[in-house]
Amino acid sequence: MFFDLNIPVDDEQSSHNNRERLAMAVKLGYSTVALNHSVSGRLSDHQVPACGPPLTENLLNCVPGAKKTARMTSQRLSKSKDGLLGLRRRLTVLLEDPATSALMNSAQSVLTAYDIVAVQPTSDRTFQQACSMLEADLITVDFSRRLPFRLRPQAVKQALQRGLLFEITYSGLVRGGAGRRQLIGQGATLVRTVGAGGVVLSSGALRSGELRGAHDVINLGGLLGLPMPASQAALSEQCRKVLQHGDARRTYKGIFRVISCQVDESDVVDVDMDQV
Repeated sequence: MFFDLNIPVDDEQSSHNNRERLAMAVKLGYSTVALNHSVSGRLSDHQVPACGPPLTENLLNCVPGAKKTARMTSQRLSKSKDGLLGLRRRLTVLLEDPATSALMNSAQSVLTAYDIVAVQPTSDRTFQQACSMLEADLITVDFSRRLPFRLRPQAVKQALQRGLLFEITYSGLVRGGAGRRQLIGQGATLVRTVGAGGVVLSSGALRSGELRGAHDVINLGGLLGLPMPASQAALSEQCRKVLQHGDARRTYKGIFRVISCQVDESDVVDVDMDQV
């Protein structure tokens, strides 16, 4: 099964465009996609998401051939309450101000409403926060532009130890332009720093034409220095780890309570272990 954990669905995107991209994802054989809502600044309760559009057969008519592909591959597609395609909710928080970013963990009502929480650092300080303290599942960076911070190995190691993975979006490679060279060079730097096992490949597609099938994305991963098995894992096993990390973040909190008590010495009984 293949995943695309970054389908932007911000307010600027039309409803038809959203449905068209979801239908295209089915046609290309993806089993699960994440609908990505991007925010900046301090989190608030009104940012809790509404349900994404269900992928019914009517929506599959948006893309020629999508219905046929969905029918042929229905047994291997991830069935969910949303229909033919497994839909997950993702929040991406742009980390612009270190002081505001430090308050992110307190917005639990917002964070627990999303299956995936990603952070996008914009400075050395916010990158350090993302790697060391923020409750997130994924660190994403716009590699089509010059990085405003250094990928320090110690910070990267800390993030990996906490179970966070790093995302590279491939739509910049499809669009071409000046950012393509930046993306290839800086994406390769990330792969060398993080290692092949710490990378997730997603589309970040703004239009259905920017989506690519899994095997094409695996080949694009080679441009970033990912071996073919690692490129395949970046679309499957690594994505599954992100979702599992998100499930643990939302549902599990370890609480230890120390209870002090007094023991009456008269209630203490000596036991002869030789007679036990």
